[in-house]
Amino acid sequence: MAGKPPQRVDVLVGRRVRMRRLVLNMSQETLAEKLGLTFQQIQKYENAANRISASRLQQIADALNVPVGFLFEHEGLTPVGWTAEDDRLSDFFSTKDALAMSMHLQGYPTGRPSAALSR
Repeated sequence: MAGKPPQRVDVLVGRRVRMRRLVLNMSQETLAEKLGLTFQQIQKYENAANRISASRLQQIADALNVPVGFLFEHEGLTPVGWTAEDDRLSDFFSTKDALAMSMHLQGYPTGRPSAALSR
């Protein structure tokens, strides 16, 4: 018996965790160590295979140096007004390639995004 599909907000929060982690040039292993978890658990959170509890969400936000609200930034788009195109864009902007392209277009040096953003 297959489990229930993840709720939209769980998918969006997972994508925001991944996006912020990539901006910081942080591996899943590093984030997992900061939280006392395995990298597999981080993968499950980022892919919305597991829901993130409120206390864990606060720990993740602290480890990523953002307020908890940052992880819900796009939550207001759901369910009204959110389209399949938004899903595709959100998927893309949660990748290393999108981050590198964005950094390049903004004139930041390529390589370590976190170093460029700390200027």
